[in-house]
Amino acid sequence: MNRIAFRPHASSLLLRSLRTRSKILLSFVLALAAADFFAIEFAGGAESRRSSRRSRATTTAAPETTPDSEPVSKEETGKPAMTLADALKFAEESRAAVKEVKDYTALFTKTELVKGRLIRQEMDMKFRSKPFSVYLKYRSEAEAGRQAIYVEGRNDNRLAVKEVGLKGVVPLQLRLDSALVMDENRYPVTHVGIANLLKTATSTWERESKMQGIQPEVKFFPNAKLGDVPCQVVQITQPKPHKDLKYYIGRVYFDKETKLPVRAECYGWPRNPREKKPPLVEDYIYSNLKLNVGLNDADFTPARYGF
Repeated sequence: MNRIAFRPHASSLLLRSLRTRSKILLSFVLALAAADFFAIEFAGGAESRRSSRRSRATTTAAPETTPDSEPVSKEETGKPAMTLADALKFAEESRAAVKEVKDYTALFTKTELVKGRLIRQEMDMKFRSKPFSVYLKYRSEAEAGRQAIYVEGRNDNRLAVKEVGLKGVVPLQLRLDSALVMDENRYPVTHVGIANLLKTATSTWERESKMQGIQPEVKFFPNAKLGDVPCQVVQITQPKPHKDLKYYIGRVYFDKETKLPVRAECYGWPRNPREKKPPLVEDYIYSNLKLNVGLNDADFTPARYGF
């Protein structure tokens, strides 16, 4: 009798133990699944996001904003045509203006051709030059509400990212060149900012000015506009493709008042004779600029934004 009474009791204990272990295992599996979900969603791996952009990748992007005045060249005054040296000289005033900028806020609009997809994103930006610091809050529909922070020398030089909703439960700490980041970007976050925009343009002009057999057409638009902001534009057009040339047309917009660079557009060569307009490769716009507003460490601290 004692043995018969004991056996059901032992079975009950065994069954209870198995149930407990199963619950623990299930919780662990769910946690791993959640982590994978967050990573996949941030990477843009969700097929719905890819498919919505795929149609845009197959079309040719025409220049969205063309300077609205006729270009002025030295040819009109009987002098030699403008050169890359002229463009570099013109940019000297902008270089001096950039050095006076310690920080700023802006609406940053970025359009890039990434892995065959033309991706457009709008972000509220806070930027500080020293140490190099960037805060971004996304406005664009696919990523609306996402926040990202990078500060040079902090957090092992990783990008802190917080998504919205369930995806934001676990904030991400990402390498700048990780696959998740580069799925939506041509360059790491360390390339953003008006100083980098100008440095990239002038470095390209300097390099191309030293290339043998390269004679680009250089045009100057003195009365262009970016929205309501009066601008001056330098446009460089390469006559033919070359293995050491990245772009067919490049434009840089300079704010007439501040002398700061506020937009850069780059276009590739038409892919076939029937393609009349060059495909857009990169377009970076800094609008609503507010300069030297006194940003500090708190503006680039994740805890301030709920990370």
